[in-house]
Amino acid sequence: MKYIATDYRQALPGDLPFVYNSWLKGYRDRSRWAQSIPSQIYFSNHKKVIEKVLHNPGARILLAVSPECAEQIFGYLVYQETPQNITMLHYLYVKQPYRGIGLAGTLVNMVSKLTAHDKTVPMIATHNFDTGWEAMSEKWNLVFNPYVLGAETFYDQSKSRQVG
Repeated sequence: MKYIATDYRQALPGDLPFVYNSWLKGYRDRSRWAQSIPSQIYFSNHKKVIEKVLHNPGARILLAVSPECAEQIFGYLVYQETPQNITMLHYLYVKQPYRGIGLAGTLVNMVSKLTAHDKTVPMIATHNFDTGWEAMSEKWNLVFNPYVLGAETFYDQSKSRQVG
């Protein structure tokens, strides 16, 4: 395993175009479900899902960046904490050259420490991938549940109530 010096920071508005682009394309490339949807339908509708997540006041994006240039993003984790202290991991992305060196695990561990997540219950992942999901879900105690994105159960943390 190679090592790369890495700093971590919360996303800034200027980082959002990269997040949108990499989330849309990365999920499309790594999910058979997303690949089964015609491109025009996938990109227009999944962009709305991402907008809903990112415009929620409780959503946060933790970035792994270069210490020499904080604009050089190695990867990120989009997460949210519910009023019930359950952490939702919306999307995890690491650029191809930086995969396999522990950045994903570090991002998940950092978010686990940043939130008041009740460690006795699994974190909820709203997106998953066809490769590596089982190992990730066991290692980090994740449960895949995309339905929390529905209006009935998607939480607006700023109001500490359910939206919908």
